[in-house]
Amino acid sequence: MQTSWFTETLRSDLEAVGSMGSDKAMKVADRMITVTLPLAKARMLEAMSMALTELSGVLGIERIDLRVSGDDVTFVPTEPTVVTRTAEQSSDQARFSLRLPDDLKARIDERAAAEGASTNTWMVRALESAVGRGAHHAPRNRRLSGYGQA
Repeated sequence: MQTSWFTETLRSDLEAVGSMGSDKAMKVADRMITVTLPLAKARMLEAMSMALTELSGVLGIERIDLRVSGDDVTFVPTEPTVVTRTAEQSSDQARFSLRLPDDLKARIDERAAAEGASTNTWMVRALESAVGRGAHHAPRNRRLSGYGQA
């Protein structure tokens, strides 16, 4: 998919609006074009990324990558990660629903993808990091003092 059709159409629309007024209006439209086109392209890519995140969930695909090279945008579904669990592993797992703000969910998905992990795996790791593994973790609010050397 080429993004230039979007930016060129927006440029044409802004030029048409500028031409409806005086020379001053045309100069303002030219400045708007210079500032607006890069911002509009960035927002368009963000919207595509958010749509792909939602679409991958609807389609049951782990994720769909948005790849940008210059003016060319491609969508690449990733292969599902196959995780085999033993009976012991699957019996000691709990399942619950979690409601997250859309922007937080998108950031979590992005971090997980950047680390090559599923969203679930990334969240489990983050929670383990926050609360510690198992019942035997170090107490909080302990201070260390002394000198270190790197």
